[in-house]
Amino acid sequence: MNTRLALLLLLLAVATGWFLQKPDTGSPASTARKQGPDMFADQIDVTVMNESGQPLYHITADHLIHSPDTDRFDLTLPFIELKRATGDNWNITSERGQMTDKGDELWFLGKVNIHRMGGRPLHIQTSDLLVKPDEELAETENGVSISAAQYKIDAVGLKADFRNGLLEFRSRVRGTFNAAG
Repeated sequence: MNTRLALLLLLLAVATGWFLQKPDTGSPASTARKQGPDMFADQIDVTVMNESGQPLYHITADHLIHSPDTDRFDLTLPFIELKRATGDNWNITSERGQMTDKGDELWFLGKVNIHRMGGRPLHIQTSDLLVKPDEELAETENGVSISAAQYKIDAVGLKADFRNGLLEFRSRVRGTFNAAG
């Protein structure tokens, strides 16, 4: 009888342990979304082409992490090169960034550097810049400092149309021009 009682208690203990560890699929806690990233990658390098196979823009990042809660990609050291047929390519870098799942909007966060490469070099410094690569547009509401060989311009807010080579300043525009240079 003692062995039967011991066996019964052992079975009861095992059944209780199984019941306590079995996931409850009907509780709200078990159906909640998991926290944290669902995808990550290192050394991202993507080139987007037009219909005729010509490169439109090139994106790189040291690290990429996707968060299902925001449906965005977090980027470390993002870089984009907007390719222009004229050779005046625009390079944009920052310390960190975010990108939508579709890749149609990129936020360059923190300190941002923009360089126009080619025949007429230009350097722009700002912060927290939104870039729409398919439309070749960028904008910020923050302070902007633009420097080239013959001038330096400071302003607050910028809308850049890289396709047409236009820079629109929002407010507080001040500049210095070197007519001799």
